Amino acid sequence: MENNLTLKEAINLLKEGEISPLDLLQKYLSKIEKYNNTLNVYLTLSEKAKDEASGIKGKPSNEKPLLGIPIAIKD
Repeated sequence: MENNLTLKEAINLLKEGEISPLDLLQKYLSKIEKYNNTLNVYLTLSEKAKDEASGIKGKPSNEKPLLGIPIAIKD
């Protein structure tokens, strides 16, 4: 898997079952852990994110195009 996935690439990997939502989340959490001390971009990370990602059933579809995609909210 690439280090810098586009949104479209991440959706396709989820649709094809090549990665799980939890694996995708872990990938981004690892990057955050590696760079956040320097960049100080994230103040808070959801404590429930891993449970929610592991509980996702299904794949992205026309009705739920971003199912399984981690998001960041700017405050």
